[in-house]
Amino acid sequence: IISLPEPIQKDLKIFSKTCHCDETYLDLLNCKLVVLNFTVSSSMSSSMSLHRTSDEQKRHQSQPAIRVGRICFKWDSYRKPCLDIEVDEIDVLIEFVNIFLTRNNWNELQDEGFPPKFYYESIESGEKTS
Repeated sequence: IISLPEPIQKDLKIFSKTCHCDETYLDLLNCKLVVLNFTVSSSMSSSMSLHRTSDEQKRHQSQPAIRVGRICFKWDSYRKPCLDIEVDEIDVLIEFVNIFLTRNNWNELQDEGFPPKFYYESIESGEKTS
């Protein structure tokens, strides 16, 4: 059982709400992780989603803010890993959600806490960890 600090648990919950993928492959012998169709999208929990019609909500949900067709992580060692990251088929969508062009789909993600900080300061030791 792994015990994580509460701020880190909160950040992981943000990831679980906003980040998704279709498939993952982990090859521990060849030190490789492949993620297919990775997407970042709003979970539609913001107040702005209440003002949309059902057709607008369906269209919005089907269009992620970021889509990466394939991400491949490779590392050379388990003791002192040097990480090599390859990405293919990247799509970025910026969709304005009001007539004044002041709010967009990235604001909705930010309202949900994305991207998480993954920054934790231990109260007892005053030590900072990221």
